Amino acid sequence: MILVPELDDPAKKIDAALGALVFYLGLTRLIEGGVISPESFLFPGSTTPAEGVTVNPMRFTREDLHTHAYNTMILMVGSTTIVVDDALDERFGNQNRESDSEIGHIHAVIHQVRNCFAHKPLNPVWQIYPKYQKTYRVRLPNRNVHDLDFRDLNSKPFELGDIGGLNILVAICMSAYDASKNNNEPI
Repeated sequence: MILVPELDDPAKKIDAALGALVFYLGLTRLIEGGVISPESFLFPGSTTPAEGVTVNPMRFTREDLHTHAYNTMILMVGSTTIVVDDALDERFGNQNRESDSEIGHIHAVIHQVRNCFAHKPLNPVWQIYPKYQKTYRVRLPNRNVHDLDFRDLNSKPFELGDIGGLNILVAICMSAYDASKNNNEPI
């Protein structure tokens, strides 16, 4: 079984990454709403006949669920930005992130977020080269413009608030999708 089909189009890659992130956000709502509870993870232990190994189920508390949900969100942000950055490199070239165009700013922001996760995916840290330590202006799909100041973030722990929150990151990825799909600036 192939879980993720080979995607040959950058826009489809971005769409798949965003789909996984949005799927995760739905699961988080179910955890927060109590629909997914610690009892959801009570599976009987099982023995693997070939190895004679008994697998005992993990026991989660409600606090564990929130911790795992947060850690998964951080991993999903890293994975999503890695996929989006690769897709933008494929569509526009990696020099595009140095451009002062709209897509250049979007690409630079995505690339810098991706870099946070390169070496410490569960404890991401900003690693911004001096040429990228500036303010970026990105236009979101709703046509709002959002300024992101990366001048003083280098070596600091990554926080979603640094980029305006998870909703802004998703919107920036959607702008990247639009640009990749249309092979030009975001619409």
